[in-house]
Amino acid sequence: MELQNPRKSLRRRGLGPLSETSALVHDPLTNVLYSAAGDGNAYAWDLSTHQCVSTFSGHSDQLHCIAARTHRRQIVTGSEDGTVRLWDVRTAGCTGTLLADGTSGAKSESAAAPSAYGWCGCLAVDASENWLVAGWGAGFLCTFELNTLACVACLPTAAAPQAACFLPGSTSELVTAGAEPNLCASPSRPGPNLSPLVCVIAA
Repeated sequence: MELQNPRKSLRRRGLGPLSETSALVHDPLTNVLYSAAGDGNAYAWDLSTHQCVSTFSGHSDQLHCIAARTHRRQIVTGSEDGTVRLWDVRTAGCTGTLLADGTSGAKSESAAAPSAYGWCGCLAVDASENWLVAGWGAGFLCTFELNTLACVACLPTAAAPQAACFLPGSTSELVTAGAEPNLCASPSRPGPNLSPLVCVIAA
């Protein structure tokens, strides 16, 4: 099986360059594969037909990461443009924009994050699909409550986070990795029983 990102049509039947794919996420409920591409778009692929069935356009720069809220029929994308966007997979429309300073916007907003915060390099959605963690190029993680799109916590990291995931069965504990020699376990938001950032595995 080979899936190729769509290419822009040019004059005289020419085609634009083929963009790279930065990240993938699979929705097992619909058997659709979502890809984050270097052209700033996300694509939905029907794995039963191998066809691209939706294009999610709105970012102004390349995508680095993608996550799914399968039961909410949404995907989430993070970009070099410094924004996180939520998308309705039924309409391919943007339903919200999250910024590294903790603000959020409606689907019509074309806000861009301040350059000091850098790009969004990684995303993680917990098993309840209520919490999102995003890692930023300036070296910190933000936790968003997805029903209200509110930022509830920010956690500094030693370097830009490049990967993040929630621990199995947890809605608050994370493991992150980036341009540093350790994997780090940390709470995603404040709480009386959550431990501070701990680097648990040395490379």
